[in-house]
Amino acid sequence: MRARLAMGLLLVLFATQAFIDLELAADLGPWHANAPLADLVALALLGLALPDLARGPRDPPAWRAALAFLAAAALSSATSHLPLESAHTLLRKPIFLYLAYGLGVASWARRAALRPWVLGGVLAGAALTALVSLGTSALRVLAGHTLWFAELSGLTPNHKTLAVALAGALPLSLVQLWGPRRRLAAGAVALTLLAIALSLSKTAWLTTLLALGLFWPAARPVATRWRLSVPAFVAAVGLAVYAPVLLGSRTMLDAARSRHSLNVRAWEMVSHRPLLGTGPGTNIHIEQVTFPHYRVNGVDAHGVVQKVASETGLLGLGAFGLWVAGAGGALTRRWRSAGGDTRSVEWASLATFVTLHGNLLLSTETFSQTHWAPLAVAWGLSAAGTGEEAP
Repeated sequence: MRARLAMGLLLVLFATQAFIDLELAADLGPWHANAPLADLVALALLGLALPDLARGPRDPPAWRAALAFLAAAALSSATSHLPLESAHTLLRKPIFLYLAYGLGVASWARRAALRPWVLGGVLAGAALTALVSLGTSALRVLAGHTLWFAELSGLTPNHKTLAVALAGALPLSLVQLWGPRRRLAAGAVALTLLAIALSLSKTAWLTTLLALGLFWPAARPVATRWRLSVPAFVAAVGLAVYAPVLLGSRTMLDAARSRHSLNVRAWEMVSHRPLLGTGPGTNIHIEQVTFPHYRVNGVDAHGVVQKVASETGLLGLGAFGLWVAGAGGALTRRWRSAGGDTRSVEWASLATFVTLHGNLLLSTETFSQTHWAPLAVAWGLSAAGTGEEAP
């Protein structure tokens, strides 16, 4: 019964994880409480998994490094000029996401018996998100509007976030092109790639380039994939930075200047408190008053290095780097122990991890459901290859 309920909740999660404004809200006296639907589903999955987690292997991703990062973030929060806001962000974002997704969602994706069903749910969620993204892009183009920015009321503040979410989770769909659902996978992947292409999101394009490079050509040795894909991604990021100048696009130049403003703000925060940072969540509270940087007040840092360093300092950035290295190393070992097949789910899990963290270099997804949902699924699926049923 619990497994069937979890399967239904996972399907809801796959269908809603990209829609960050699809939320439930309530007024509780003087407080207004709200949460994305995906987060509430992840919390429910954690609750369902608690009996198993209490008696079986918990398998949290790189938990020692995660504790080190949370400790650094807590110290930063305690010394922040906005201690209450920082403490709330710490609880609501890193701690909640690690527990609800890293433990709750991953524990159900980890069940070997659910593995085929989870992979099918990934395809269904990707197809649905791609259709919404495609519909938005097509309607705006037909109406003669640009695709620089478009809000989807009740779904997302910017339609480009849908393409970014699709790109980060793309390896979990790509690997199914060689599985029993290859026709369904081909349809979902085609919709995904078309939606990403029409979104005109450079972040999504670059993330997709990295994901595809980890899978094709199929005969390419693994060592060569790393040597070619990662440098190509870095070079493409540099090209994207200068694309506005090369193409002479004022819209793209405006977006590039906005990102530059965010980077200037992050550097000012780091230089002010290099060791501990200014506190979790303070990026949107730190204001700039000199032109052109005042234009990005209230906007989060676009890049994981800028966000983590500015809010939790060098201590937090170092611990976060250890977490990435630890979790990535564990996924690599799982893939090798499963046989080292580059068409396996274990490879897709590792590729998802790499793709998601490549995406973080350019996006605001660090502590978001759109990052943690596919990350948790990838972590769980990689463990399912061991044949273990618990937790």
